[in-house]
Amino acid sequence: MSVRLIVADDDPMALELIELILERDDRFTLAGVASDGTEAVRIVQQHRPDALLLDVHMPGDSTGTIISSIRVVAPDTRILLLSAVPEDQAAELCRLYGADGFLAKGLTSAILLDQLAQTLTA
Repeated sequence: MSVRLIVADDDPMALELIELILERDDRFTLAGVASDGTEAVRIVQQHRPDALLLDVHMPGDSTGTIISSIRVVAPDTRILLLSAVPEDQAAELCRLYGADGFLAKGLTSAILLDQLAQTLTA
């Protein structure tokens, strides 16, 4: 069974690359993409994915507001932050926003997929 994911990032290239990476791995199914926080909440509510990969810096609502809204509409969806910040800052962001985990941007596709699988099956 594959993990159903939604990816939310305001960078069109990042969205396209992540989509291509996920399509190559049968452990994951891309259920949707969003380019801002409002759209992310709407798509998560509509599709009820297993997980959301959420860029830390999205236009519109703050990351905390986006996560709070998703916790209301889809409380079982795991939320993983995506960012290029150093790992120690990432841990602080997860605590601050109430995210379930963190994935660093800039990883190779193989490492990203393995970390994603490990995080979601832990």
